[in-house]
Amino acid sequence: MSNLNLKIKEAFNKLKDNYSSNIILKYDKRTKRNRVYEFIKLREGKSDNEHFRYKYIGYITDDGFFIPIKTNFIDKRDIELNQFKKINELEEELKNYEYEKKEEKVKVSKYDEQILTALSMNARLPYSKVGKLVGLERTASTYQVEKVIKKYNIKPILELHTKSIGFFHYIMFVKFLDGIPNDIKKLTDELKSYPEIQLAAMTSGEYDMFIYILSLGIDDPDSIISNAYLFLKNYNVKVVISEFDQEFGFIPLRDEFFEELKHNIWIKDKNHRRPDSNQFTPNEFEFLRELNKNPTENFVSIDKKLGFDLGTSRFLYNKLLKMGIIYRSTIRILNNGIKQTAIISAKLYKGNLFYDNIKVLAYNVLEKDKLIDNYSLMGDYYTDRSELFVKPLIEDENLDEVLLKLKEIYIETKFDVLIITDILFGEFVFRRFDNTYSDPYKILVKNYNLKQDKKIDYFNL
Repeated sequence: MSNLNLKIKEAFNKLKDNYSSNIILKYDKRTKRNRVYEFIKLREGKSDNEHFRYKYIGYITDDGFFIPIKTNFIDKRDIELNQFKKINELEEELKNYEYEKKEEKVKVSKYDEQILTALSMNARLPYSKVGKLVGLERTASTYQVEKVIKKYNIKPILELHTKSIGFFHYIMFVKFLDGIPNDIKKLTDELKSYPEIQLAAMTSGEYDMFIYILSLGIDDPDSIISNAYLFLKNYNVKVVISEFDQEFGFIPLRDEFFEELKHNIWIKDKNHRRPDSNQFTPNEFEFLRELNKNPTENFVSIDKKLGFDLGTSRFLYNKLLKMGIIYRSTIRILNNGIKQTAIISAKLYKGNLFYDNIKVLAYNVLEKDKLIDNYSLMGDYYTDRSELFVKPLIEDENLDEVLLKLKEIYIETKFDVLIITDILFGEFVFRRFDNTYSDPYKILVKNYNLKQDKKIDYFNL
């Protein structure tokens, strides 16, 4: 039924509502008609051979009109039929129709995409201001926003700029040379004990694990990167580790990371009368940690919880926004239709290959033909001179087709693909970002004369 035109679907659903829910639609190749059948259970019992009476009652035209086989025929429920099916066959068909009915319920409305974009850019937006963006009155906007939040299971999350406070992004690929450990819980607990690690995922492919790390620069002797095997010291592993230049998307901070950030708290003394650029005041640190737990928490509530003077949290939020330490309170869309997540690595054998194709790549990254962003994360890593893409595969989206599109961009390039099999901790963020704020979009505007769309200021509506 998913391939039928809208008029036929509407006519069929109307018939189900007004006549009987026990009907199905079958396309007859011989007559080229969409025939409607009603089925009625003939006898009670649990046998697989239990039968249904399967009655033809008419057909639906391509224009969406139901044509019964005779006048008043629909009321004659005692007419014998010449088609029968086993109960298990009909129940299977019922499951398919129930699934399609469910699919129709979660169909994207005209407001969903706009609301999801607005909340992705500023999850703290009042519902009334979200409504203003999509052209809804106050009451209607509250209803629509709450409906979208529930429908897509939206959760708030904080996006921070960690480079501004001295922490760099690193990615690590791990191969267990003696086979994948049997005790995954033990492995998880060991990795979790390092606050620098923000995400650890098991994968299938050339490597068994993908790890995302925030750490001090590689020249710092205390950096976890300077001791790459430290947190896997109990395992025989091959490791590939590299700094990661993030260009699109982000990985959220675990609360444990704030134990590392404690070292950045400014302590006033005669030699340090003002905080350095990568330091926090004690109030800023406590506020950031609390906001990371719940990015949409009311500022008055945070003031009360942390013992601040009234208005302190609001002031700190605006200050850290202006400083570029907080990018935004954003969202993750958990009900997103993703069947699989792939980590794709494109090895750049030719130095100019990326730059020659950056225009096509930027358009590929910014495609918006689905509810969520085309990629969750994208950027360069230098150990293998490669570009990395975290690609959510949705519904019937095919990995081969995704690779084919990338191969058109990266000619004569080798691709390595890892499939996420289990996320031990941390998460990839799936949302609907406003492209006008993305780095690929800025490149198109600056270097390729793309006409700049009008930006929406999501913090001053």
